[in-house]
Amino acid sequence: MWRFLHLRGYINDEHGLTAWGKALERGLNVAGSDIEIQEAVFVAVELLRLELLHQHYMFTGYSHAPIRGSDDDRRYNTLISRVASLGRLRHNSIGFTGPLSRHLLGFHSMVTTMRQALRDLEEMCLLTLFMGGDAERDRDDLAEISLGLPFLTDNDCGLGIAVKSYLDELAGQPDPTSPATRDATRQKGSTEWFPHSIDYPGDLEKAFKIWDAVSQHSLAQ
Repeated sequence: MWRFLHLRGYINDEHGLTAWGKALERGLNVAGSDIEIQEAVFVAVELLRLELLHQHYMFTGYSHAPIRGSDDDRRYNTLISRVASLGRLRHNSIGFTGPLSRHLLGFHSMVTTMRQALRDLEEMCLLTLFMGGDAERDRDDLAEISLGLPFLTDNDCGLGIAVKSYLDELAGQPDPTSPATRDATRQKGSTEWFPHSIDYPGDLEKAFKIWDAVSQHSLAQ
C-alpha cells in the first residue's frame, strides 16, 4: 500500500504526505472505518486531481440531469449526486428497479474506469513485491491477500440516482428544509421510486456522509 500511495503522489520520497496526501488524510478521517466510504474518498480525490469531479454539465446529450429548482440548486444537485455515485445503493437481488439517469450513467463510466485503474495498480504493486523477493512467496493466503486489496468490486450509480431524485423532489417543495418535508420525501423514495431498496433512508445518510468526507471542508488544500 505504501508503494501504491507513493506512485500516486500521496507520499513523497521523504515518506511524508504531499498536499494531495494531506487532502486524502482529511477525507479518510471523516470516513472513519467504513471501507466503502474510504474507497469513495480515494476515487473522489483522484477525480479531483483530473478536474473531473465538479458541478458543470459534462454530458450535454444525455438526459435526466437535475431539472428542478434554481440554477444553483441544479448545480449543487449535480455535484452531490455525482459524489453519491461513488457509493452503493443496497438493493434486493432482483435487478435494479427505480428511475434512470443517462447523465449519471455517463459519469459512472468514468468512476468505473478509475476504480479499475486503481485496482490494476494495486495488483501490480503486490506482484512486484512478490517477484522482487521482498515478500514470502511460499504461503497459503494469497487469495486472502488479493481479496483484501481495495477496489475489488465495481459500484453502480444507484446511490447517485437516489440522491438526485431526493434533491430534485425537495427542490419542488414549498418548504424543502423542514423535517416533515424531508421525512415525506424519504418515505416516497422508499415506496415509489426504489421499492426494492433495502434501506433507502439509511443509504441517503451514507451518501451525505460521503459528501461530508469529500466536500471542500475536508479536502480543501
